Amino acid sequence: MKAKLISIFSDSEEAKIRQLLQELELGDQKPSQFWRKMKDLAQNRLTDEILKTLWLQRLPTSVQQVLTGNKEAMTSLIITADRIVEITDSRPQVNAAVSGSNPEIARLVQAIENLVSRMNQLEAQPQRSRSRSRPDRSKPRRHRSSTPAQEGLCFYHSTYGDKARKCESPCSRRQPPKN
Repeated sequence: MKAKLISIFSDSEEAKIRQLLQELELGDQKPSQFWRKMKDLAQNRLTDEILKTLWLQRLPTSVQQVLTGNKEAMTSLIITADRIVEITDSRPQVNAAVSGSNPEIARLVQAIENLVSRMNQLEAQPQRSRSRSRPDRSKPRRHRSSTPAQEGLCFYHSTYGDKARKCESPCSRRQPPKN
């Protein structure tokens, strides 16, 4: 009768292994407590090397970086992990695969899709002038010098003085053509 009650109310071995491989997380436990829980669930069905790998994967990233590749005995690694967590006093970060049903990710994906759609609409619209006072390019522009022209002189004489090679009327320096 006792054996039957235990078998009914206890998890099956398959359920324990599934919990160990998929569901078990560090949470707010110390790494040493987490290791003991993993060992209890494994019930000698998994090697210590496999358990060590699973244990390391579920520790915070800062602890993983220190312990990965360390060849010390498991008891030494557990003590070191406890110290690191105690010193860093940070919340454990779980390294888990992100499921596609995460609402935050779905919201971000939707926002990106909206931005891409809006960019495509803007690219499809005809380009409009940013300035409302754009000069009319069909009319020739007049450039005026910042210095006032000398009275009675053409452009060439006012610019080049006596060294001017050309002259235009009206100009006070214009000489009548030589015959």
